[in-house]
Amino acid sequence: MPGLLQVEEYSRAVLEVYRKSSDEADKIVESRKERQELFERSEPPETFFILDEAVLRREVGGPKVMARQIDHLVTMAQRPGVTIQVVRFSAGAHPGMAGPFVHLEFPAENDPDVIFVENTLGDTLLRDDEDVTANYREQFWVLEDLATTPELFEQVAKG
Repeated sequence: MPGLLQVEEYSRAVLEVYRKSSDEADKIVESRKERQELFERSEPPETFFILDEAVLRREVGGPKVMARQIDHLVTMAQRPGVTIQVVRFSAGAHPGMAGPFVHLEFPAENDPDVIFVENTLGDTLLRDDEDVTANYREQFWVLEDLATTPELFEQVAKG
């Protein structure tokens, strides 16, 4: 589940599994909340999320937390400029199984694409290697083709 889409209780449940101290968890949760403020801008950026069906089906934090997380996803998917799709289990193996990533594109010609990889080992930012960023962009397009249409998101999420 991308940090930008996580409700606080979901984030804390995940961080607990990673054995983060309370102080570390607080910092990470606060950082995610700050990043989520981009959705509140008068002109928020256009965002596309492709989720593996497993993040919708694996109960994290208990049934109440998971229900709140799913409701939050449905609400986010209804916002202008937010697109959420799901790669169903039936798609089989896919490039996203290598791990989650964020691909950022900027409107200015001289601003290169940025890839952000967030995992338990730490965060990695990749921006200076066009071959690497192009590879991630291609992976995204493959996932986009495999995923459900955005219009089916709520149906799949509520499954």
